Amino acid sequence: MVDVFSARFLQATVAGRSVMLSREGEPPHNSLGRRPIFRRIRDAMARRASAQLAKRRRMKKTPTNTLDSVAAKPGRGRRPRVVADLMRARSEHLRRCLDQVWSDLAPRLFAARNAADVKAAFDSEPIRLAPIGAMPSWYPMIPHILRERAFPKRRAAQVKFLADSLAGWGEISPRRSRDLCAEARASAARATRILRYEFYVVCSCGFTGPSLNHACKKCGAHIEFGLK
Repeated sequence: MVDVFSARFLQATVAGRSVMLSREGEPPHNSLGRRPIFRRIRDAMARRASAQLAKRRRMKKTPTNTLDSVAAKPGRGRRPRVVADLMRARSEHLRRCLDQVWSDLAPRLFAARNAADVKAAFDSEPIRLAPIGAMPSWYPMIPHILRERAFPKRRAAQVKFLADSLAGWGEISPRRSRDLCAEARASAARATRILRYEFYVVCSCGFTGPSLNHACKKCGAHIEFGLK
């Protein structure tokens, strides 16, 4: 009995050691008929779980355009406080308004010495009816604008100079306002535009194709735009 028990204990001990030491490969045959299935299942489950977690991490991506995202960092340099096209529109409006009352407004502005005199000039009876929309920020600026060396002497040029200088509404200097208006006009002059348009015609003479000066290229028959 002792020999049989010792033999079985030895076989179990050897089998247990072989199971614990054979993690990478297939466990050896157990003489007792007990296969180490628990360790094999546990290792397989661990590998499967780690693969699923890795897959979930790959699938989880940060959204490219979130609702609460922070705005991108602006570029270097000072941000523009006004837009050149807006300055041009303001200048054109002021030119039309000032041109209507310049004969009455100019003498009072040239005689003004301070902001109070300029305000009184715009509040006078023949001038306040014009839709100029004078702003309080203009009053201290106008005497300095009229005394500049570059201020023109002709009427139309004076109206344009003053309108361009006040287009900034006091947010920028008069010189910068004039420069922005000039840049906007130059940009508008460089813009492309349609110089001529033609039609695709089917003429009774047999010609089919684009017209030339709104007429058939072959026989010269003109396109009739009027309704009969």
